[in-house]
Amino acid sequence: MRYSLIFCSILIWLSCNSNNTHNSINLEALDWQEDSNSYASNFAIQRYTEHTRILVFKDKNRKDTLGKLYKGHFQNIPLDYVLLNGQKLACLSSVYAGFVDAINAAQQIGYVDETDFIYSKRLRSLIDSGKIKECGTESDLNFEVLAQQKPLVFTYEIDGQGNSVIERMKKLKIPFLICNDFRENHPLGRAEWLKVFGVICNQQHVAGQLFDEIVSHYESTLYFCQENIKTKPTVFSGAMFGGNWNVSGGNTFIAQFIKHAGGTYIFEDDNIDGNKLMTFENFYIRCKDADVWINPNHYHTLQEIKSEDNRYALFKAFKNKRVYNNNRLINQYGGNAYWEMGVVRPDIVLKDLLICMHPYFFENENPIFYKHLD
Repeated sequence: MRYSLIFCSILIWLSCNSNNTHNSINLEALDWQEDSNSYASNFAIQRYTEHTRILVFKDKNRKDTLGKLYKGHFQNIPLDYVLLNGQKLACLSSVYAGFVDAINAAQQIGYVDETDFIYSKRLRSLIDSGKIKECGTESDLNFEVLAQQKPLVFTYEIDGQGNSVIERMKKLKIPFLICNDFRENHPLGRAEWLKVFGVICNQQHVAGQLFDEIVSHYESTLYFCQENIKTKPTVFSGAMFGGNWNVSGGNTFIAQFIKHAGGTYIFEDDNIDGNKLMTFENFYIRCKDADVWINPNHYHTLQEIKSEDNRYALFKAFKNKRVYNNNRLINQYGGNAYWEMGVVRPDIVLKDLLICMHPYFFENENPIFYKHLD
């Protein structure tokens, strides 16, 4: 009896000691080794033996960390980390669904914001079978379902806007990741977020292999442009929203796309990483004589554009019918393939823009995502 009590005491001590060690684990103190990113600046994948963590940063300076994910055998991790344990995924943008679908992990998605926004046939099949459900947009999110099911929610944060949704998810202990892919300066930097989704979905090899193929295709198209294009059309992008033009700065991935496709972006010298608002009058002064107009909101024809605002017809690009939009592939529900596959496949987008800006090189070839508006 005495020896049994001693033995039990030893077991209890060992268990307590083990739990104390387990609870005191300091992930920040581990000697993390970081994977090398080729183009992306806003995330880091770091490894230590069998442990992996993902850090998401507000910008390339890495001063502010927006999210921390941990994957490994520790369970009692710091409260500012999200534990990856194979939970279902909730995508509050079709962009994130596109990343997951591209690495053959569509079955891991449990929720999307609005099913009508989804284009992928594979994702639509999962929606039709009830395996992917709607959880609402950020303005009308179904917190009750998310709090019960605890999927990992992919969301985003925009400067100058309220982030009450994020704060409420924190209070309800709903795991989430703020994705900052749209702030990457290079189109391939945004595509490199495939690696983040690869870690989350246990598809690292697939993600890495796909990204390498994308880089190879992108660079070959870029080389073609550098070697063959001598005359570069001037280009502007977007349309008005709320009375102002949301203008992408000269350091954004849109600006890089135009430059790499052999164009001259009107605002290429505006050295800002994000967007700025301009009145129509100021925007028109800068862009009225530009050769090409791309990404004019949701419009499908020039008449639709003019019907929205007669002033659009004043641009030279409109008059010469050099307007191209990224809505060639839209399904019966309104889902646009560009917002799923286009973000993941900048190599295809670059080739599309090349065809739009320099059609004389490709008389018998049509873009994938873009179409010429007439």
